[in-house]
Amino acid sequence: MSDRLICTARTLVLVKICVSCVFCVDSSVQGCFSDEDQAILKLFSKLLALHLESSNKLFEYESENWTTRLLFDFSREILSFQSREDLWGYLGKSFQIALNSERVMVSVADTLTSVKLVHVDGQSGAVPPNESFPLNEGLIGWVIRKNEALVVDAFSEKENYVPRFSLSEASEDLFHSLLAVPVAIKGSVRAVISVESTRRNHYDEQHKQLLETMANQVASWLQKHEILEQLNTQSQVDTGSGLLNRIAMLADVKREIAR
Repeated sequence: MSDRLICTARTLVLVKICVSCVFCVDSSVQGCFSDEDQAILKLFSKLLALHLESSNKLFEYESENWTTRLLFDFSREILSFQSREDLWGYLGKSFQIALNSERVMVSVADTLTSVKLVHVDGQSGAVPPNESFPLNEGLIGWVIRKNEALVVDAFSEKENYVPRFSLSEASEDLFHSLLAVPVAIKGSVRAVISVESTRRNHYDEQHKQLLETMANQVASWLQKHEILEQLNTQSQVDTGSGLLNRIAMLADVKREIAR
């Protein structure tokens, strides 16, 4: 693009600031602008370019700080939970806010061939919680089988309805975009965290990276929790006879009293 463009009806002075921005002034009088006017406009464009560059750097700095604080608070908070149910509830509330999502679902690999939806924050829709579905039918099963994240930009643009869990589920029109990431321990997927939005093309690469980082922290929590469960089980069994010991009896009494 040239610095000066002369038209028959008017004169334009165009000064390029950046790839996506052009500073322009015009006049209905032909030949109105001089070289001095163009020089002044170039100075204004430089000032605007400096301001835009400074604003972009500030935005990037604030974004990085926001992400760092979010991940730090998240990693600290999940350490306080003692049960999976409490953790799932926290994830639902946190991801609705952090990823600006209207629905959050947590699904677990129920068996080698099925997946169970264990927690929903937001509208449950056509998928009832605590039901098991085949791994080879829906999007969530695909994430478990492939151990890969999945992004759907716009369900409405698909030729056929794409089910979340099962081919038999009723179609949904409220949610348009989805992001689902696996929670894996040593390559074995234990759960899938999926977030959905009523807006099309809502999730980008930054959302994906953020949710994957959080999913890795959830995987660490699950691994520690499984080890503690194994230790607790071993402590209640007599190694010689294989029978439950006094610790197991007291635990049973405590559970019965709590009922």
